[in-house]
Amino acid sequence: MFTMLDTLFNINTIMYTFPIAGWGVDTYAMSYLEFWVSLLNLGSVIAFRKNHISAYPLSIIACGGLAVMFYQINLYSDQLLNIYFIVISIFGWIWWKKKKDDGSELFSIRYMNKAYQLRMIVTSVISIVLLGTFIDPIFSLLATLVATILGESYSHTNAALPYWDATTTVLSVFAMYLLTRRYVESWILWVIVNVISVGLYYYRGVLFLSLEYIIFLANAIYAWYLWHKESLSYSSNLNTFDSVTRS
Repeated sequence: MFTMLDTLFNINTIMYTFPIAGWGVDTYAMSYLEFWVSLLNLGSVIAFRKNHISAYPLSIIACGGLAVMFYQINLYSDQLLNIYFIVISIFGWIWWKKKKDDGSELFSIRYMNKAYQLRMIVTSVISIVLLGTFIDPIFSLLATLVATILGESYSHTNAALPYWDATTTVLSVFAMYLLTRRYVESWILWVIVNVISVGLYYYRGVLFLSLEYIIFLANAIYAWYLWHKESLSYSSNLNTFDSVTRS
């Protein structure tokens, strides 16, 4: 049992070693952990683009594995982010199922108003600066508290690339929330997050995940296009409704 868990959740348990001459190294050792979380994560992202409820259980499992992996490579903001994803996916799943069961409609796909956009930008910038500055003491405090409760010892290793990590974390928090509320801007934020993540994960040596984020980037651009088209229909219907009510 413990051997199987170690195989599935240890970044150092290698599944396959790829020859990758020309990437700056001769080979790349991919772990079982990186492999299975990448597949489930890809599945959840595609399901979100298609507005399918299976996105939520896939996201919960994938984010649990990602939280474990990011802890092992010292990307603490990303670890906390995936814990947040688990929580919001649970609530999103419950909300989606409730809407389906009682026959009510989901939110229409639309853009935020200008005031909402401005508040989001300002809040994002402030949050990135604060998280990048204080992620090490925050994470060290939380991890030490958990270790003390479990009767274990904990030795803190400083976060790698804290401000880049904080940027993807903060923007992902906003993107996930906006996604559950079906705002087109969610996919714009995912495009930014995915561009940064490709370089971030490559730098940290998880190349398979870096390659997957190139796929995520393409998916986000395509989803942005699809949701933009659908939002135009919503705006047209809204304008028609306004014209009727005013006449």
